[in-house]
Amino acid sequence: MLADGIIRSREIQQVLAATNHGGAVGKSPQQGGNANGSRKLPLLDDPNEARKLGDDVRAKVLIADLLSQLRVSPDPKSDSVTLEFVSETRKRTSISTIFRPPIEVFQAQCRAVTRWAEFRAERAPEILSQLGPQTAYFDAILDLTPSRKPATLEWYGVGMLFASIVAQRMKQVLGCPRPSALDASIQPMLSNPPFSAMPSGHATEAFMAAQLFTHISGHKNDFTETQLNALAHRIATNRVVAGVHYPIDSIAGWALGRSLAEYFVARSSAAEADEDWNARIFQCSQQQSKEHDYANVDLEQRDVLDTSNPSSFAGLVKVTETSMKVLSGRTAKAAQSSILADLYSRALAEWP
Repeated sequence: MLADGIIRSREIQQVLAATNHGGAVGKSPQQGGNANGSRKLPLLDDPNEARKLGDDVRAKVLIADLLSQLRVSPDPKSDSVTLEFVSETRKRTSISTIFRPPIEVFQAQCRAVTRWAEFRAERAPEILSQLGPQTAYFDAILDLTPSRKPATLEWYGVGMLFASIVAQRMKQVLGCPRPSALDASIQPMLSNPPFSAMPSGHATEAFMAAQLFTHISGHKNDFTETQLNALAHRIATNRVVAGVHYPIDSIAGWALGRSLAEYFVARSSAAEADEDWNARIFQCSQQQSKEHDYANVDLEQRDVLDTSNPSSFAGLVKVTETSMKVLSGRTAKAAQSSILADLYSRALAEWP
């Protein structure tokens, strides 16, 4: 186990158990011997101490830190759920809101899912390979060799775990049915996961990953960013092809994933006081359900790639700017994580 540190053989364990000191010579300073230098306790919450942790333990510490200032707030009156940042002064600021669509919208979306089913045979290898982490796909674009980008991969991994936890909580609140629960003819090629549909977790993580890699690599507004977003679109759409998601699940996942990425970067960037995030709202009201033909609403690639027009997606996503500078009533740094900022700085140093 990780907690055991260096693995000791049975023979060494027996020696240490029998001798209590493993062959140590003389008395330790605590037993009256000569002192061999003084030691001090580290500063509280010292990032250098976090560096000494195992990777998976450090990830748990970082996730606890990230979640400590978040609140998931269901609103039965508006049939919505909002992810909020809660400052040290208890001021709440939105990160993302999802309004649950009426059942009629999901029923109409089943026809869109049926259309995508014709691509199952062609995309089956992709779909099956993307059941787990999609890191290898992003590696094909950016060259994420572990020996060259260890901190980057760790930072990204923490982000993906964070996104997964948040998405699962949002899913649980919204309780949206899977497509085959409404239309028995869909017959998904994968077993339905044991949790609700909206937002799509794959879409949330894929679009967050595209945003994180765009930021850390410095490839914003160029061809590489286009490829990263196109890949995220493909990953999200594959879940619709498989029959386990509606297209609007992916649109909601896009909105959540993009905002989570910006929030994550803002919490990471201790030296970048101007970092902030955009609070995105996915809304599909009764009135909108009358205005749109939801059987034909899809996660369009043109909307994903057109970063200059963030309010596309058939008018279902709205964007508002949120500044880190006003959250705590003091400084932007109050909302940033020193441990995450340390990992981020090491990750940033891995890129030219």
